[in-house]
Amino acid sequence: MKASAHNTQSFAVSTAAAIQPDSLRSWVIRSSAVALALMLVLIIASSAPALAQKKKAGGSRSQAIVVLVNDEPITSYAISKRQALMGLGNRKIGEVAKTKFQSLLKRKSVGDDLKKILKRTIDANKGKSREQIIALFEKKKKAYAVNLQKRAVNSARNSVLSGLYKQALEELINERLQMQEARRNNVVASDDEVKKAIAKLGSRNKLDEKQFAAYIKSVGSDIHSMRDRIKATMSWRNVVRRQFGRQLHLSSRDIDRWTDGQSGAGIETPANASLKLQRITFALGGAFKEADFARLLQQADALRQRHTGCNATPSLVKTVSGARFEDLGTRPAGSIAEPTRTMLLSANPGEMLPASVAASGVELWVLCDKTTGAAAAGGNAGPGPGPSAGSGPSASAKAKQKDFQLMSKRKLKDLRQDAHIEYR
Repeated sequence: MKASAHNTQSFAVSTAAAIQPDSLRSWVIRSSAVALALMLVLIIASSAPALAQKKKAGGSRSQAIVVLVNDEPITSYAISKRQALMGLGNRKIGEVAKTKFQSLLKRKSVGDDLKKILKRTIDANKGKSREQIIALFEKKKKAYAVNLQKRAVNSARNSVLSGLYKQALEELINERLQMQEARRNNVVASDDEVKKAIAKLGSRNKLDEKQFAAYIKSVGSDIHSMRDRIKATMSWRNVVRRQFGRQLHLSSRDIDRWTDGQSGAGIETPANASLKLQRITFALGGAFKEADFARLLQQADALRQRHTGCNATPSLVKTVSGARFEDLGTRPAGSIAEPTRTMLLSANPGEMLPASVAASGVELWVLCDKTTGAAAAGGNAGPGPGPSAGSGPSASAKAKQKDFQLMSKRKLKDLRQDAHIEYR
């Protein structure tokens, strides 16, 4: 028992020494960096947006009528759901959350907290092997990192979504007018067309119908708000096509290109990103020792401080004994394991990530270049097929789409001028 207690105490001392504040901070960044889209889904699922929470707190107040558009109501509940839906593609939320998260990580309390967690884990598991204690500590560190993420994302999301109220309201007013005009002209998009459009959006994000609906719900909105948005967009397309199609010589493909982009606005995925990468590995010896682990982390951090860019990486590695350089070339983002993939997608070209621990030892990843979206896949930049494989819309098609948008805005402006819009 004495020998076991001595080993446990030695493990505590050596492990605490191996994880300095900077290393702790790097670890939290590594192990808690979840794809921002996933981070929003997981965190927002447990915390609905501020306006949506009013439904629980205020009951019927969430269904209060805010505006009447030709006697057709828009409720505060509908506005809150649209705000949440618009937040899906709002990159500002991710940017603000990242800044807030990094600010939290820079606090000295992060290192102190994790040291306390380590001590409590060791004290509560005396007699267990080093591997068992490390596994328990890893779980506690991940939980701590997720809690920091919640604080950062909730703060960022609340601040950004509150600024979308007016935009959400204006969008809903426009949709009411568009649907009213579509009904007058008997050109309302069918439920089957809307269902196919939603399925298309889901497939772009590798989600089936139920998964996509759950995703929309998890961010504080609902699939009904998404259906309404898509139905209004498609129905409005039919209105403009009937009135201006011959005048502009628009084909169905020309119009679909524009409306596809409008109805799917805000739903993005980095699945098609391509990353040009370098990797540096500091190999561990045969027997794992905490002192060796600490030494390799310190070497990796020191090298990272001296890194100036991808061109200089090979020569820099030669100055460090035991370091191995690999030029990995260009690889699909999906081939890189998490959390490294997320950190690479969030990094700037030329940036070296904080040191991470892998089965082979301590690794440093370098992002040299990044291509996202259709450009990475080698396809066209528009939402619809181009005139030839691998190319975007022609100059003529772009001009037609521009004219279509101008006619659409002009028509909508006329409808707003003639409408009776009552704010309450």
